[in-house]
Amino acid sequence: KKMNNQYTKSLDEIAIECKTDKCSLQHNYCEKYEKYLPFGRDQELKILEIGVANGSSLKMWKSFYPNSTVIGVDIDPACIKHQDKQNNVFVEIGSQNDGVFLTLAAEKYGPLDLIIDDGSHIQSDMIFSFHCLFDLLLKNHGVYIVEDTSSSYWAELGVAIYAPNTCVEFFKSLVDHVNFMGQKLIDSKDPVIQWNWRREDFHIQQAKNNINNQCRMNIESINFLNSTILITKR
Repeated sequence: KKMNNQYTKSLDEIAIECKTDKCSLQHNYCEKYEKYLPFGRDQELKILEIGVANGSSLKMWKSFYPNSTVIGVDIDPACIKHQDKQNNVFVEIGSQNDGVFLTLAAEKYGPLDLIIDDGSHIQSDMIFSFHCLFDLLLKNHGVYIVEDTSSSYWAELGVAIYAPNTCVEFFKSLVDHVNFMGQKLIDSKDPVIQWNWRREDFHIQQAKNNINNQCRMNIESINFLNSTILITKR
């Protein structure tokens, strides 16, 4: 495995060096990511980021997780120049609202440990990409990040606070699934289950036995931070 002096640098320090707007000089996402992402820096991760632009973010992720494969997705064909196959950095050209393309691109390298949506920031695209990738192409215990979610409030984008069909409102609705929609366990004969009816493992087993269950079982947590959302898969 590749080991180098980059392990002494924080994600934000690397982000500043790579000149990505995720750094503390601009959006200040990286300090949050280093706090909340569960991965070890020497892990061999599969990381997919929607939105390549100048390639600075791809360089950042590769420097911070040097043993990982990093895949960028962008609609601009010029972004292919940021591909570095020798260092396991790849770029796929296509739209994040094209389900066939997005699925094929992820399957080519996946399953994935970390997905970052820094793409179009169109509300419907952000929701669509999550539906396309989270269930089938993100590993268990993987993390899905949606960036720049403050765009859900901006009038110039045709939205506003509490407006329906925004990215933020969509992910708010998933909080109910994290709480299993308040369901109680139906096995009233078992005193252990009666006492521990809030437990995830009991709820998951009940859902497996109930073909009519409407609750998503694969979302462990949703972490709302300033302009970013981190969704962890169970």
